[in-house]
Amino acid sequence: AAEQLARTDAWGQHLVRRRVYVYLSSDPPDRFVRATVQASARGEPVLIVLPREIQVVSPTIRLGLRLAMPDVRPDRIVVRGGDLRRFEERLRRFPGGVVGVETDPGTLDRIAREHGMRVVSFAPGPNVPGTDRTLLVAQIAPAE
Repeated sequence: AAEQLARTDAWGQHLVRRRVYVYLSSDPPDRFVRATVQASARGEPVLIVLPREIQVVSPTIRLGLRLAMPDVRPDRIVVRGGDLRRFEERLRRFPGGVVGVETDPGTLDRIAREHGMRVVSFAPGPNVPGTDRTLLVAQIAPAE
């Protein structure tokens, strides 16, 4: 029995390390992944910073975007978990294109202007699973 308890703990740790593979085909994360790829695949660079509770699907979204946009350089498709601070850090190196982040349009506009960018358009994106929050998807370009 003691050996089984030790294995249970090790198995739990193993599942935590492989959590990306546990959630890929279940709903609602699968629906969120598909909706995020569909909303963001516009044939240009992409920067998405997901809320931490759903960041586990970041690699899957990135893969979906790479498959949907083979002409966009892989290093121009960035999908990570984080918060607005991480979004701002990534935006400094972003050439312009599609962004996705959990914020409101006014905050996104302010952040974009602070980093020499302008918001061209924005729309509510997919709902973050298990919450009433949405990802804001926007088109941004360097300020002229």
